[in-house]
Amino acid sequence: MRKPHHQFEDYKIGDEITILRGPYEDFAGVIYELHPSSKTIRVKVIVSSREISMDFNAKQIRIPKL
Repeated sequence: MRKPHHQFEDYKIGDEITILRGPYEDFAGVIYELHPSSKTIRVKVIVSSREISMDFNAKQIRIPKL
């Protein structure tokens, strides 16, 4: 059974997330901007000791289970 994806409205600034797809799959990050008009979520991710920003939609990330 497939797990339902979170919707854009389920996320908030400060949420810790995990990237689900792409070259940074399984990397962790923190949401720092939400753009409702484009439903884009901007995340800070540490890559090679550098903090970078990436944009995702709600289906590309998830909040990890505790």
